[in-house]
Amino acid sequence: MKEAADDRSFIENVLISGVSDMVESILNEVTVTFDFQKNNELVLTIAITIEDTETEVENLKWNLNSKNQLIIEDIDNDQVQLQNEGFWLLKNGVLINFDEQGDFQEHVYLVRE
Repeated sequence: MKEAADDRSFIENVLISGVSDMVESILNEVTVTFDFQKNNELVLTIAITIEDTETEVENLKWNLNSKNQLIIEDIDNDQVQLQNEGFWLLKNGVLINFDEQGDFQEHVYLVRE
Protein backbone atom coordinates (compact mmCIF):
# COMPACT_ATOMS: atom_id res chain seq x y z
CA MET A 1 0.00 0.00 0.00
CA LYS A 2 2.85 2.38 0.88
CA GLU A 3 4.57 1.67 -2.45
CA ALA A 4 1.32 2.39 -4.30
CA ALA A 5 0.96 5.65 -2.36
CA ASP A 6 4.54 6.59 -3.26
CA ASP A 7 3.79 6.03 -6.96
CA ARG A 8 0.81 8.40 -6.95
CA SER A 9 1.26 11.97 -8.01
CA PHE A 10 0.29 14.96 -5.89
CA ILE A 11 -2.83 15.49 -8.07
CA GLU A 12 -3.88 11.85 -7.63
CA ASN A 13 -3.48 12.11 -3.86
CA VAL A 14 -5.56 15.31 -3.76
CA LEU A 15 -8.31 13.67 -5.86
CA ILE A 16 -8.33 10.54 -3.69
CA SER A 17 -8.49 12.62 -0.52
CA GLY A 18 -11.33 14.75 -1.93
CA VAL A 19 -13.38 11.74 -3.00
CA SER A 20 -12.77 10.04 0.35
CA ASP A 21 -13.92 13.15 2.24
CA MET A 22 -17.02 13.44 0.02
CA VAL A 23 -17.97 9.79 0.58
CA GLU A 24 -17.47 10.17 4.34
CA SER A 25 -19.68 13.27 4.46
CA ILE A 26 -22.43 11.49 2.51
CA LEU A 27 -22.24 8.44 4.80
CA ASN A 28 -22.60 10.73 7.81
CA GLU A 29 -25.97 11.80 6.39
CA VAL A 30 -27.30 8.24 6.05
CA THR A 31 -28.91 6.36 8.95
CA VAL A 32 -29.66 2.67 8.52
CA THR A 33 -31.83 0.98 11.14
CA PHE A 34 -32.53 -2.75 11.45
CA ASP A 35 -35.58 -3.38 13.65
CA PHE A 36 -35.74 -7.11 14.42
CA GLN A 37 -39.29 -8.14 15.26
CA LYS A 38 -41.09 -11.30 16.28
CA ASN A 39 -42.13 -13.84 13.66
CA ASN A 40 -38.77 -13.47 11.90
CA GLU A 41 -39.66 -10.05 10.50
CA LEU A 42 -37.12 -7.29 10.04
CA VAL A 43 -37.92 -3.68 9.22
CA LEU A 44 -35.04 -1.97 7.43
CA THR A 45 -35.23 1.83 7.46
CA ILE A 46 -32.82 4.01 5.49
CA ALA A 47 -32.98 7.75 6.15
CA ILE A 48 -30.95 10.14 4.03
CA THR A 49 -30.75 13.77 5.15
CA ILE A 50 -28.56 15.35 2.46
CA GLU A 51 -31.08 17.99 1.34
CA ASP A 52 -34.55 16.94 2.39
CA THR A 53 -35.01 13.89 4.57
CA GLU A 54 -35.79 10.91 2.42
CA THR A 55 -36.80 7.66 4.11
CA GLU A 56 -37.08 4.21 2.59
CA VAL A 57 -38.63 1.29 4.53
CA GLU A 58 -38.29 -2.35 3.55
CA ASN A 59 -39.79 -5.42 5.24
CA LEU A 60 -37.47 -8.40 5.30
CA LYS A 61 -37.25 -11.84 6.82
CA TRP A 62 -34.52 -13.15 9.11
CA ASN A 63 -33.79 -16.54 10.66
CA LEU A 64 -31.19 -18.42 12.66
CA ASN A 65 -29.69 -21.48 11.02
CA SER A 66 -28.59 -24.64 12.86
CA LYS A 67 -25.25 -22.97 13.77
CA ASN A 68 -27.03 -19.95 15.33
CA GLN A 69 -25.90 -17.78 12.45
CA LEU A 70 -28.23 -14.91 11.62
CA ILE A 71 -29.38 -14.97 8.00
CA ILE A 72 -31.06 -11.87 6.49
CA GLU A 73 -32.83 -12.16 3.16
CA ASP A 74 -31.66 -10.12 0.16
CA ILE A 75 -33.43 -7.04 -1.20
CA ASP A 76 -33.42 -6.12 -4.85
CA ASN A 77 -35.85 -3.42 -5.92
CA ASP A 78 -35.71 0.02 -7.54
CA GLN A 79 -34.77 1.87 -4.31
CA VAL A 80 -32.60 -0.57 -2.34
CA GLN A 81 -30.20 -3.35 -3.21
CA LEU A 82 -28.86 -5.44 -0.35
CA GLN A 83 -27.04 -8.66 -1.13
CA ASN A 84 -26.39 -10.71 1.97
CA GLU A 85 -24.87 -14.01 0.91
CA GLY A 86 -23.12 -14.49 4.22
CA PHE A 87 -24.26 -14.55 7.81
CA TRP A 88 -24.08 -12.53 11.03
CA LEU A 89 -22.84 -13.52 14.50
CA LEU A 90 -23.25 -11.69 17.79
CA LYS A 91 -19.86 -11.00 19.41
CA ASN A 92 -19.57 -8.75 22.48
CA GLY A 93 -22.93 -7.13 21.76
CA VAL A 94 -22.11 -6.36 18.12
CA LEU A 95 -23.49 -8.21 15.10
CA ILE A 96 -20.58 -8.83 12.78
CA ASN A 97 -20.79 -9.98 9.18
CA PHE A 98 -19.09 -12.97 7.55
CA ASP A 99 -19.12 -13.84 3.87
CA GLU A 100 -20.41 -17.18 2.62
CA GLN A 101 -16.95 -18.76 3.10
CA GLY A 102 -16.95 -17.67 6.76
CA ASP A 103 -14.44 -14.84 6.31
CA PHE A 104 -14.93 -11.83 8.59
CA GLN A 105 -16.12 -8.69 6.75
CA GLU A 106 -14.11 -6.06 8.58
CA HIS A 107 -16.10 -2.92 7.78
CA VAL A 108 -19.64 -4.32 8.07
CA TYR A 109 -21.26 -4.59 11.49
CA LEU A 110 -24.44 -3.68 13.38
CA VAL A 111 -24.45 -1.95 16.75
CA ARG A 112 -27.48 -1.63 19.05
CA GLU A 113 -28.47 1.94 19.83
